[in-house]
Amino acid sequence: MKNGINLIPDEVRKERLLKKACVFSALAGVIYLVALVFMSAEQRSEIREKRELLSSVEARRDELLGGARGRADFGGRLAAAREAEAELTRKISATDSISGRKTAWSHVLKRLSAEVPKGVWLRSVATTDAAPQLKRVRLSGSATSNRPLAGFISSLENSGVFTGVSLTYTQKREQAAGAVYDFELSMELKKTDEAAHEW
Repeated sequence: MKNGINLIPDEVRKERLLKKACVFSALAGVIYLVALVFMSAEQRSEIREKRELLSSVEARRDELLGGARGRADFGGRLAAAREAEAELTRKISATDSISGRKTAWSHVLKRLSAEVPKGVWLRSVATTDAAPQLKRVRLSGSATSNRPLAGFISSLENSGVFTGVSLTYTQKREQAAGAVYDFELSMELKKTDEAAHEW
């Protein structure tokens, strides 16, 4: 069997091959461009979706932060209100303690000084609340002898200001000038119109 003879010149064959190569190259370029446009559109769509998602996340974040700030403001206002309430409670307690009948100490001390006889001197006067309506008074001092001290106790019992006067402590001390009797008296303050004002 004989092979056919190709009579097409080499230049024509090369030109045909070159045309086919150009067509394939152009087709490949068009396909590449179409694919590139498609991929670009898809990426733009994905970017748009991600931006929308990011916007919704940021909006939610701002909402939550705003709520947290609101809660912090509310917590601050609540703490301030509680502090104001505590301050008002303290003021009311102070007012309650001031109101009511109080001891007229100027009158009590005047009467006490009037009852101190010669030979007795006081060093301290202390008071405690024995009960809501009862004041206990404690006096400490010294006397030159037992006689003025006994007279002082008797004067306090008959003063009408004190009741239940008792000698809780006494001790004799020797000094260069003579003997001194240190003492402590305990008594209760009577609730009288003279000794008290709106206690």
